[in-house]
Amino acid sequence: MQNRVEVMANVKVQILRESMLKQGFSSKALAKESGVGIVTIYNLLRGKTCGIPIANKLAKALNVPVEELFTV
Repeated sequence: MQNRVEVMANVKVQILRESMLKQGFSSKALAKESGVGIVTIYNLLRGKTCGIPIANKLAKALNVPVEELFTV
């Protein structure tokens, strides 16, 4: 059996909201642009964590460095 460690990223909620506003993205539009589920977007806006791949997708869609939106 293989041990799997997943690094989780903590969202900077206020910066995520500001980035979405700046780019003109609603939650639904960001979900579509990034390929991330809408429920994931809602959870992040409530302060939940996510995996690094999702953090990278969101940063790319918002055209910001991942470090600006998330901490590990």
